[in-house]
Amino acid sequence: MNNDNSSFSTFFFNTFVFINNAAMTAPTISTVKSVIIPLSNTQQVINLKLTNTNYLFWHMQVKPYLIGQGVFSFFDGSTVCPSPHSDVSATEIANGSGFSRSFLAWKQQDQLILSALLSSLSIDMLHLVIDCPTSASVWSTLEHVLTSSSNSQIMQLHDYL
Repeated sequence: MNNDNSSFSTFFFNTFVFINNAAMTAPTISTVKSVIIPLSNTQQVINLKLTNTNYLFWHMQVKPYLIGQGVFSFFDGSTVCPSPHSDVSATEIANGSGFSRSFLAWKQQDQLILSALLSSLSIDMLHLVIDCPTSASVWSTLEHVLTSSSNSQIMQLHDYL
């Protein structure tokens, strides 16, 4: 009977250590995904272009789509940009890329997400994100600029009612 308790204790301890270690390290694109997700049907799913008055409705369409596609981790910080020069092989240096495969995969996926986001903005909103190089910077800029105006519109509507 003592062996059963010992086995259970060892299993529990190893599981606990695994879960804690997994929670403490931020995954990168190389550990989370090795396949680039194309996001090709974005315009069919997100049919509402973002304007300065419909952020909440746009957000309500875009966020579940990105979560469903498995790429929202680019916005919430759980998929971080890998170092461009870590684990660069001699072959990659010889080929002239000079960038790690994990960085190139992350960059490719991020640019696909960025393209999907930009295609969901109205022309009037593009000026807000013209200097945003990543999908996360577009997301945070829109959230920062438009959340406050949406909240004030909600407050005004609430006062009106």
